[in-house]
Amino acid sequence: MAIKNEGGKIREVEFLGRKKLAYQIKKEKEAIFVNLKFNLDPEKIKNLEKNLKAKEKILRYLMIAKKEEKKVELKKPKRIKKEKVELEKLEEKLKEILNESQ
Repeated sequence: MAIKNEGGKIREVEFLGRKKLAYQIKKEKEAIFVNLKFNLDPEKIKNLEKNLKAKEKILRYLMIAKKEEKKVELKKPKRIKKEKVELEKLEEKLKEILNESQ
């Protein structure tokens, strides 16, 4: 395959099936549609396009450049240790705070 010959890597192949064309292309009324996702150095795209144009069986193609999405791993937050507070100490602290604000 031309992509591998250029040093690229095919990530995903989606076969969309045989479909009737809206109009004839190179005397063909039907075509097989395929969606390829691949990685290839930008400098090698021109060579790939030359190879695709030279192949008679490829009626049309469309290449769309897309930057690769970075995967971010989310870490689980650390659990906060809950301190046990005695009710009496809590009441004392509350009184202390209320007395300071008056």
